[in-house]
Amino acid sequence: MLSLVRYVLNGFSRRARESEQRLIDAIESILEGFALFDADDRLVLCNSKYRELLYSGLEDIVVSGVSFETIIRTAAERGLIPDAVERTSELQSANEALRESE
Repeated sequence: MLSLVRYVLNGFSRRARESEQRLIDAIESILEGFALFDADDRLVLCNSKYRELLYSGLEDIVVSGVSFETIIRTAAERGLIPDAVERTSELQSANEALRESE
């Protein structure tokens, strides 16, 4: 009985990994930058175009679990968003106001 349970669980695990890989491959095939954030504005996943085109120079920051605010703030601090360099606090307030209105 235990071996049957292990067999079934191994099958579920393998199918989950295969499904995850298919999702990653599909997202990578999108020609534009794509990112998925959760309800707390934390990055769930993104494709390489998102990293390359939108946030080149932030490879160390644009990783699963990081907040959108951290991405934008770091981009501004590193001079990747010239208009935002002096406005990070203003942008943070605007983002908070937008989230509260949802």
